[in-house]
Amino acid sequence: MNSTRIYENEAPQKIKFKPSIIEYILENITQKHLFKLYQTCKYFPNQFPLIIIKKLIVNVKSEYVVCENVKYPLKYFSKIWATNEIFLYGFRADHSSWMSKVYISTVKKLIVNGTLSLKDFKFLIQNDMVETIEIGDIKDENGKYLSVEEIISLVPNAYEIA
Repeated sequence: MNSTRIYENEAPQKIKFKPSIIEYILENITQKHLFKLYQTCKYFPNQFPLIIIKKLIVNVKSEYVVCENVKYPLKYFSKIWATNEIFLYGFRADHSSWMSKVYISTVKKLIVNGTLSLKDFKFLIQNDMVETIEIGDIKDENGKYLSVEEIISLVPNAYEIA
């Protein structure tokens, strides 16, 4: 017979690390280890509410996250960690709504069908983990398009480029 216990005087969990160490851990942790921290310690999900997703899809009509083949609107998420794939299909010029929600990007596959700013592109490829990339156009701060050579130099680990 299963039983459920409810404790009325639960003590809050104390972490012995300084906040700067915890921030360093969160900035440099891998997806596998973050999952373990979230599973074993209630401090991390409460203090740093971060949704870890595998696939983010943004297009003109909708912005959503795919988890276990189920689509969830992006508006339900505040901070996301994109870990595997990002698909940007003909997204609106004002893409601050979805871009502001991406907290960490360690994607392996990036598909951009449209124009992306150099700042946003560098943020999405910040961890040099991109292996597959399909890119439309990237504009620098002056509105000038980057050449193919410049784009390729920014993704040194990519083996499939289209």
